Amino acid sequence: MLEINLKDTTAIDRFFFGPESDQDLIQLTIYRAVKSAIELDQDQAVVATIGLDSGEQMELVCKRSEYVDKLTNCLTYFEQIEAYETCADILKLLTIRQ
Repeated sequence: MLEINLKDTTAIDRFFFGPESDQDLIQLTIYRAVKSAIELDQDQAVVATIGLDSGEQMELVCKRSEYVDKLTNCLTYFEQIEAYETCADILKLLTIRQ
């Protein structure tokens, strides 16, 4: 699980979707969170906990019904960067889920 502290909700968008976003970190975090949730038979995966300067806390979660879609997106990303070992691991998880 990723734990981050950001200034405000605008910073959340920049962190995850901005041109400076660290997609390696984001995709790997999603993959690991979903993998853990599948292995532990959990109904949701907590991907990240975000703290804002205002003191507000929030969790980004992935529901069980979203596991296949999220893993498929991760697989596409890791294929693009040629991380084939991670791709093989994701394919194993997708086989379990389907």
